[in-house]
Amino acid sequence: MPRAQQADAERRAAAIAAVVPRWLTAPSARLLRRIATVLLTATFISLAAFMLSVFMRQQCRTCDPVYWDEPIENGIDLLSLSSGAAIAVCAALGILAWVGGVALQFAREIALSRWVSDGAARRIDVGLVESLLSGNRAMVRLQLGLSALGAGAVVVGVGAVWAEWTTMDAPSVLWAAAIVIVLALIIGWSDAPRSRRQRQLARDALFPGDVGPSGER
Repeated sequence: MPRAQQADAERRAAAIAAVVPRWLTAPSARLLRRIATVLLTATFISLAAFMLSVFMRQQCRTCDPVYWDEPIENGIDLLSLSSGAAIAVCAALGILAWVGGVALQFAREIALSRWVSDGAARRIDVGLVESLLSGNRAMVRLQLGLSALGAGAVVVGVGAVWAEWTTMDAPSVLWAAAIVIVLALIIGWSDAPRSRRQRQLARDALFPGDVGPSGER
């Protein structure tokens, strides 16, 4: 065991045991991951059902539309409508869940910093706050989300230019994408000093040792 790891273990053992505030652990990261998995699975199933309804109508791009008997036609219409609505609902819930997760983590980061701001040593189950000490911070997650949104807008804008779509203002889309990407970089850069300060404050009070994917916990 490295000397720094050993020193943290000794300090943690000598510190007074403390109870981690519930607002730092509930809802748990595991519960949030389960919600995200359910939403992602539902989205894929809805998308597959929608593509099936499209395929039943037209098997290829240049193929003639296929017409079915009335009961099947009604079933295809129902499948197309319900799966399209499900995709929209899952997408909306997914966005809300992501935004809510980022906001929750941001609040927890501030709460953890305030809890350890007195500098008093305390012994806790570090696994309960490990994600706040080693995982991506809320602003980093926001940066990644905005970067992905900007990159997607770039793809759409460039595609519109190549395809010569007259119904879309491609230059405006590309400008908006550039602004979003630059904003994402600014958010990530501006959060770096606060990240170092808050995590060091928590480490000085909790002596977590080597946490994260490369740790030995």
